[in-house]
Amino acid sequence: MPPTPLTEPGRGRHPFLLRRWGQRALRPLLPVRGLLVRRVVRPLTTDRAAPLRFAGVLDGHTLNLHGTLPMSFRSAHSATVVLRRGRVEHCTPVRLRPRPGGPPAFDAAVLLGAEMDGVPVGHGPWRMALAVHSRRGVHLLRLLPAEGPAADYNGPTGPVNACQRTGRRYRVGSSLLGYARLVVARPLPRAEVDRVEVRHHGIAVCFHGVGDTGGAPDEIPAALLVRGEAAIACPAPEFTGQDGVLRFEVPLGSIRPAGRRTEAWDFYVRWGGESGRPLRLGRRLHDVSDPRGVFAIRPTVVSDRRGGLVRVHLYYTDRGSLRMACTRLADDADTA
Repeated sequence: MPPTPLTEPGRGRHPFLLRRWGQRALRPLLPVRGLLVRRVVRPLTTDRAAPLRFAGVLDGHTLNLHGTLPMSFRSAHSATVVLRRGRVEHCTPVRLRPRPGGPPAFDAAVLLGAEMDGVPVGHGPWRMALAVHSRRGVHLLRLLPAEGPAADYNGPTGPVNACQRTGRRYRVGSSLLGYARLVVARPLPRAEVDRVEVRHHGIAVCFHGVGDTGGAPDEIPAALLVRGEAAIACPAPEFTGQDGVLRFEVPLGSIRPAGRRTEAWDFYVRWGGESGRPLRLGRRLHDVSDPRGVFAIRPTVVSDRRGGLVRVHLYYTDRGSLRMACTRLADDADTA
């Protein structure tokens, strides 16, 4: 049977539905909140908050902030970004850039996640502030989110809010009063492709699990090829020696398309035995703007178990899932 639809293991749908209903209930109040922030909060915090020109998470784990200090802090000589949640606080130095006739501008790059040798932020919302050092002492300024449309990225890479190694998600948002904050969310369960090895005698896929996959860290998952109601078990994956990376061979000898029609197979990985939930294998945690072009895999021709030739083409779908298209080539039986 084909795998069931993917949902987060260990969590029901009720919390998700409650959040969705809560968002819908608060949606009519968003224009009122925006008007309150623009008309009341921002004018009252002109000298106590620093406006941001850009705030976002690049490469999945680097918080980038660019803004300007208020006019009353023209004599500032240093500053630090402060991330605070409850009694936990993390500080990162900021680079100040002098501007003629005005207050300094500031640039900050905060590496997030202890696994990345960065700030060990836990899950949940974090208040963001700027500790400014000047001749008047140290002042803590709140940060105001950037106004206007989001930046347009036309380059080969763009912003991504999930760490490629841990899958942890980061989002720069705003509090009820309109101040900037960083929201850290748990990683979604995924099976991520590390690389695809295409050789003359076969194809192998290397992958790793992200988030709560439903299995133990040292568990060997099952790999499946699925097409409609049909499913083919792949050889058991093996650890490669890299941190959590596994590798399995694609059973090309078991695939023989019926006729000349191209058949497409999807890859699934399942931890937790027969009761585990299959995860679709793909490549989604990246910052590439054109993944289908950058991660393109060259087609190859292989021999099936009956001696016929099959053209095999692995590619990524628009949603980042790994798919394999197989087409049987002409042989003597077909041309007879």
